[in-house]
Amino acid sequence: RTLKLESLLLFLQLTAALRVKLSWSRFKKKHIINNMTENDCNHVMKNRSIFVYVKRVRMCKPKNTFILAQPKEMVKSICKGQRNKKIRSKKGFHIVECVLFDGSNVFNCRYEGKHMEKKITVKCEGGSPVHYEGDI
Repeated sequence: RTLKLESLLLFLQLTAALRVKLSWSRFKKKHIINNMTENDCNHVMKNRSIFVYVKRVRMCKPKNTFILAQPKEMVKSICKGQRNKKIRSKKGFHIVECVLFDGSNVFNCRYEGKHMEKKITVKCEGGSPVHYEGDI
């Protein structure tokens, strides 16, 4: 009986670790890029397949923020020692905010980009950012 419980606990730990790793991978895809300009939004959003789904229907994402960071671990370090909470960065990051133009459709999502330097807020899980909460 003890062996079954230990096996179950190990399975749950591995599952949780895998979930955090997948969430960090999704976060990197959606929000971290080495370099881009405000004119690159259309290309990057399309190449990375960043959309939202409403009732299983793919739609253009109204807004997405990219953090310009090399290496990507600069962003991950915000969550160092943090488990499950929102954290604001101590220093500013260069970011590009991509906002959907009115009149865009799912076959031709068009974005306007804006380059800024701001502190960012992320949700941390297991020491990694998993959700972009905003910027200040």
